[in-house]
Amino acid sequence: MSSELSPDVEGGWPSTAPESGALPEGAGAQPYEIPQADAAEFGALQEGVREEVLSLLDVLKQIEARKKVDESCKFFAAGLHRSWHRLRAQFYAYRKTRDWRVLVNRVRAGLSERDEGLAPAFVEFWKSLLEENKRKDQPAWRTLIYIWIHRRHPTTGKVLREIPGYASWPTAVPRTRLPKGWTYSNLRNYGLTLFERTAARIGRSAAAAHRPLVLMTRADLWVGSHYMIDDLWHDHFVNVLDTKKTGRPLEFGVFDLYSACKFSWGMRVRTENDATGRMEGLKEEMMRYLLASALMEYGYSPRGTILVVEHGTAAVRDELAKVLYDLSGGKIVVARSGIDGGGDALGLYEGRGKGNFRLKAAYESSHNLTHNEFGALPAQTGRSVETRPEGTHGVLKRNDALLKAMIALEAERPELMKELRFDVCEFGWFLAFAMAVYERINSRTDHELEGWAANITMEHGLARRLSPREVWARGRRELIRLSPAAIAIVLGPDLGFERRVLGNIIEVAQKEVSCDPLFFDAHELKPDRYRLVLNPFRPDRLFAFNARGGFVAECPRLDRVSRLDPEGLHRANGRVKRLEGELLARTCGRNGAAMKQHIEDARHNAALLAGAIEGPAAPLVSSEATLEDLPDVDLGEESGADASVADDQLRALEELL
Repeated sequence: MSSELSPDVEGGWPSTAPESGALPEGAGAQPYEIPQADAAEFGALQEGVREEVLSLLDVLKQIEARKKVDESCKFFAAGLHRSWHRLRAQFYAYRKTRDWRVLVNRVRAGLSERDEGLAPAFVEFWKSLLEENKRKDQPAWRTLIYIWIHRRHPTTGKVLREIPGYASWPTAVPRTRLPKGWTYSNLRNYGLTLFERTAARIGRSAAAAHRPLVLMTRADLWVGSHYMIDDLWHDHFVNVLDTKKTGRPLEFGVFDLYSACKFSWGMRVRTENDATGRMEGLKEEMMRYLLASALMEYGYSPRGTILVVEHGTAAVRDELAKVLYDLSGGKIVVARSGIDGGGDALGLYEGRGKGNFRLKAAYESSHNLTHNEFGALPAQTGRSVETRPEGTHGVLKRNDALLKAMIALEAERPELMKELRFDVCEFGWFLAFAMAVYERINSRTDHELEGWAANITMEHGLARRLSPREVWARGRRELIRLSPAAIAIVLGPDLGFERRVLGNIIEVAQKEVSCDPLFFDAHELKPDRYRLVLNPFRPDRLFAFNARGGFVAECPRLDRVSRLDPEGLHRANGRVKRLEGELLARTCGRNGAAMKQHIEDARHNAALLAGAIEGPAAPLVSSEATLEDLPDVDLGEESGADASVADDQLRALEELL
């Protein structure tokens, strides 16, 4: 680098001092003390270094007051154990820059020999160049050197007449042939912080991971106070043999924040839709299925329940939030994570909107534990494309060939189809396996969950942490479950399918729920057309709506009973008899007057035949008699399963005769 491009250095250490006894104009304009803005930086120095700087400031202040610089430096230098030339250089350096940093003994402070002091304004200029480059620091340093040589920006072409922090254009020093302190190794000491670098090169949302966090505790909560709902992609593939497809299991789960217990969840497999050719995964409607299942089986807290949800798939729309609020008497409210895409560090451009995962950090942090527990299953996807096991490609290729063979055998040799052995696990098996794994996770006691002081028990003289399952079971007794009618409102008729109901049984074929048809009791429904809603996360009942969308009834599921299960058969027969009794009771209620007249006629005829009365027969039953005065209909074992009201009346007549 030629000397013509490097004028004399200004703004660094002066190589020579003014003439002896001459003071620069404006001396004493600043006090000889540490500015408040630099208190943190000054405090980071060692105690001995700080004391030395403060002593020098006091001495330099006295030198300025005496007006005779050389004589004063010679006087004070002996007490400071340094040459008066060095003290004079420090005096003029401080008077020129008004920066206490020029007085720091860099070797004693443990600073690098190359860590040259730089003006704060120049440091900010250097950081702005670092923020311009979205990849690396060294290209920004080359930009700085280009600006110094050519006096213009290499990318924008902007001409620079001065460099911040320098009174005139900086010149090179012989040792580095660069301005003092401009070596790359030294400028790295003035680089961006991790937060600044992330904000400049990625965005504000990503940089938020490096800012101070808000620490919260669960200690003051209760079971049911917060339900966190989130979706989860499992990191492996499964087979759905009914549809001959392969995909990743996708899950919706409900997590109680206080007990850290995942108490309700449901899954489906992400597969390709044959009609559209698009991949189908979790949908927003499944969120309603999950909420309906959780609130019907477990319920909400009478002290209040907050549903912590997001804006994506696991979302609760305003309409549904209002329904839940009204049905619970204001006890269920919805809290959503904010949409924040961050954007560039300057705020000029917005980023793509996304939810704030930190709102559900307690639940999302447990996903890693789930992935680890399922890590031994075949056909793993890995945490990312880069970490996917290389053998997964071969496993899926062989699995696809077996599925094609299965389709061929189904048409030609169906008896051999079930004998095929797959490397990829079947979805039904995985559901049972997941249930066992989640039970183990919920039952663990070797955890370090925060805010657990109230959930410690003594066992065999030793303190033991309660498991999430134990804490959940202890508190769930207070929860209030929504009624079937309320659950029907949560689901709504728009999730159903239309069906004309004529008999007492409804048959539903839904392969995502069961490979066999499901049967539901429809004796409460009149012959008509209905919209029927089946919750795949709780397929134990159907919800029937009329044509206007009004809820009519719930139809319980009818399970087939094995002929080898006598207790099951007995329970099923008992249920049928109870239903028959309810139906007969309604019939008797509607025909009470006719039955009363029939009994009156029977008693009258019996009395005449026995010669018990003379003349016109008086009524033996008061006209004011009620249905309770009639004989009970006996459907017990003595009368037999085919007993009827007519049989009872005949026995009553025989007793009278």
